[in-house]
Order: sequence, then structure tokens, then C-alpha cells
Amino acid sequence: MIKKNTVFNKHNPKSIENVDIGINRPVTYYIDGEKHQPQQMNIGLKIQHDRMKFYKHRKSLQESIKYSKGGHGRNRKTQSLNDLREKESNWSKTINHTITREVIRIAQQYNIGTIKMEDLTGITTNSKDYFLKSWAYFQLQTYIEYKAKELGINILWVDPKDTSNTCPTCKVSNPLNRNDKDKTKFRCINFECNDFDKEKDADIVGAYNICYKDGQ
Repeated sequence: MIKKNTVFNKHNPKSIENVDIGINRPVTYYIDGEKHQPQQMNIGLKIQHDRMKFYKHRKSLQESIKYSKGGHGRNRKTQSLNDLREKESNWSKTINHTITREVIRIAQQYNIGTIKMEDLTGITTNSKDYFLKSWAYFQLQTYIEYKAKELGINILWVDPKDTSNTCPTCKVSNPLNRNDKDKTKFRCINFECNDFDKEKDADIVGAYNICYKDGQ
């Protein structure tokens, strides 16, 4: 438990943890200038599996309500649907708290003074990415921001434009660098690049590119 009057003086203001909201994992972190990067938290598949279970259960209940004539049976089904929604909401909160603890643990381990994250305001209306549109990313970022500031760690927000499709080697941005069939993969299509056609983790590329953006 954190004491209110605790002074945190181990944070290096020049040490930055760049956090990308990703696709094959909820968050990906890259420590600017660190030779040995932290191991990523790979729980994306579990999250998608659990979410699909919720989705199928919810659709089933909605269909049964649709064809229900009314009375106590319909009321029970409606209550079951409300209970399921509350259960899913609590589940997502638990997952986001778990992710937040890991992001903050990494920050403390590397004496991070600043966490950079993409400002995803408006992503639900502008993004074509189902993961970003449907996951409680705003809640997740809010949790991270709250815990970071509680520990005296600064938060900077950066423009997300081109972080996911810019090659970290040649700095050329192109949407075609991302595979339409598998958004977890990144391959630079610039044939003059030293890493031309080399497969990379798209989320790590995104986190890496965040560190080269000015934040506010």
C-alpha cells in the first residue's frame, strides 16, 4: 500500500516507457535507450477468447428475448442479459487493472520518469480497428495515468498518426507496411531500407515509434 507522504526520488526524468495500445496484445512497451527490453505481457489471445464467449452468450440471450412473447420468462431473460453485461464490465475492469499493474511494475523496475501513450481521443469513430473500437482502452489509459501520477511518474500524450505504419529503420510511413490479413505483422516495403521485407512485431514497432514523437 502506498503511503500518501512517500517521496519517490528514484525516477529518472529522462527515462521513458513508451506504451502502445496494440492488436495482438493490449499494451506493448518499449524503454527508450534500453538495451535489454522487458518481456511483453502476452494475454491478448486469452482476452479475445473470453470476449468471444461473452459475445456468443450475449447474442444468444438477445435472440431468445427477441422471440419471447413476454411475461416472467422474458423478464428473466432480460435480467440475465443485464447480469451478463455487468459481469463482462467487471471482467474488463479486472483485466485493465492487471495490465496497469504490469505497466507500472515495468516503470518502477526501470526507474521510469515518464510514460508516453498515444492520445486515442476519437478512435471509436475514426478507427477501422475492431480491437481499439471495442475494448475499454480509455479506461485502461485512465488507470495507467492515475497509477503513474500517484507514483510521481509523468504522463505525456502523443499524436498516434503513423506510429503503426512507420518503419523504425528508414522512417518511411506507408499503410502497406502493415499486413491487411494479419495486423500483428510489420514488413517495410521500401526496397531501399536495410530492413526491407523483414518481418517485425507490429505492436513493438508502434511502441518504438512513440518514443520519437513529442508529447504534451
